[in-house]
Amino acid sequence: MIASQFLSALERLNPEEQRLVAAETFRIVSDPNRLRDPGYRLERLERLKRKDLWSIRISRDLRAILYQHPDGTWIFLYVGHHDEALD
Repeated sequence: MIASQFLSALERLNPEEQRLVAAETFRIVSDPNRLRDPGYRLERLERLKRKDLWSIRISRDLRAILYQHPDGTWIFLYVGHHDEALD
């Protein structure tokens, strides 16, 4: 699933970044088991003291923020450059 704020954040990226994010997002939505791939560096956002918010690596500088619903569904919440996304 993809939240509307994810799409708004995606629009702020340059066209090349948008294509990359779209491709990676499609891969994960098509097969959520891909999140186990170590290349995505799935990391819980511990500093928020929540167990349901995660960060994944889209590229060297781009990160996506995901919410893991209690039913196991992943929801893409936000995408941006590393520091901005994690803030």
